[in-house]
Amino acid sequence: MTQLHEPAPSDQPAFSSRPASPEPSTSSAQDPFPSLFPTRNAISYASKSSKKTVLAKPRNKTPPTLRNYFRKANTAVMTETVDLESLSYHDLDGSMLSPTHLLDALNSPNIYYHLWVAVKMSLDDHDKGKMKAPSLNAAVLERLIVELGKPMIDRAPGPHITFVDPRFHGNANRILRNAIRLIDMFEESGVNRDSIVVTIPATEEGILASNYLERKCQILTNLDLVGTLAHAAACAQSGANLVSIAVGPLLDWYERKRKAEYQDIKTHPGIEHIQATAVYFKLHKHSTRLVGTNFRTLKELGPLGCLDAIVISKDSVEQLNGRPFSIVQSVPKTSPAYAHAEGIPKGTAFQGKKSEFISFLSNSDRSALAETMHVTLGRLKVKMQEIDKMIQKELSKQYTLRFPENKLSDNSSKKGSPQLSKSATESPEKSHHTSENETETADRTKDPEKEDKAKEDGNPNPESKGRQEPVGGVDDI
Repeated sequence: MTQLHEPAPSDQPAFSSRPASPEPSTSSAQDPFPSLFPTRNAISYASKSSKKTVLAKPRNKTPPTLRNYFRKANTAVMTETVDLESLSYHDLDGSMLSPTHLLDALNSPNIYYHLWVAVKMSLDDHDKGKMKAPSLNAAVLERLIVELGKPMIDRAPGPHITFVDPRFHGNANRILRNAIRLIDMFEESGVNRDSIVVTIPATEEGILASNYLERKCQILTNLDLVGTLAHAAACAQSGANLVSIAVGPLLDWYERKRKAEYQDIKTHPGIEHIQATAVYFKLHKHSTRLVGTNFRTLKELGPLGCLDAIVISKDSVEQLNGRPFSIVQSVPKTSPAYAHAEGIPKGTAFQGKKSEFISFLSNSDRSALAETMHVTLGRLKVKMQEIDKMIQKELSKQYTLRFPENKLSDNSSKKGSPQLSKSATESPEKSHHTSENETETADRTKDPEKEDKAKEDGNPNPESKGRQEPVGGVDDI
């Protein structure tokens, strides 16, 4: 049985106790983003008085911006880009970093600089014996995510959605350790954990890990690549802070299944399904917020004002800013989507144990899940491999400059020598995680069952400030 280390006690309340419909406020320990995700509550704006009387000059009426349109619908607007200039220019509610945009951005000299910094800091930590990740590649990736996240947060105040390595989607323990290390690094850099949401693929293992992180570690999670109402309901019942629906892939699946194209996007069965999911969350008072991602076209935004947040590309933000746009702010009670949601009782798909989530899905739901999640996970795996190659290239370059007499070697241990072992630089798919205090042989790390057995006797690293390593059985998540 896989064992998880129990996290250290925290003064912060568990997010599973968050109120279902928090009132908007400037700050809240229980609800970290009340002003950005108001869950349909009205937003009030305070006007500032001026001591000087200034005569207003006549000017042409400026068209409302994209954010103004969605603000009326109480829908937060976020963008998925690492273009720092764009984040500074547009009035957005938050930012998001994904493997796809990280890979694209590494071809930019400005962003590649952050990779250089991440490699340097990781090598410094390795030399000082402070490296917490299981390999140098993993350490550099995590440091890069944090070093990019900080300027993104500075330019787009609000929640910053980051990610764990999507290749860990089938292993709850690896997801847990990855997420905990990321949050530790953000906090060590002066970023409050309440400003960070960690994206996790919404597989069975991902849902289990999300539930544990929310309840035990006070780490906010975003269960991603959700495709159907039943899938979203299981994610909401697990206590995730956000649930992200991949809009484009879901609409593609419906069009292929029904062999039809829909000229009027409002009548699209995929749009109706997403609206029904939003209504379901509202009817059953789930505190989880519903987010739309992966939009194919701008017109798909119109009927989805019922979402708590949308994540769109930089190009979409620039095209929509100041452009006339109509949004459906709520789903009519007479609509098919509302009737669909009312006909579904509050389910019990998530009970904190394995194998129960999939058993609650219909054949149609499983088909949609394969389209919206598993296909995308395959693409993300390829992108992560490309990121690994870029990391390895910069890592080898800096290592050679630092130790010109040595080369990356397979003969030395990860922590004992200035030379780096293969296990210290290989990708997460080739290396198995071990606890920081273990001194097991390399052969043990190649066997996942032996690794999990070794975890039972592992202890948290006492030198790690605020670290929370998993303890206890997987069934206790």
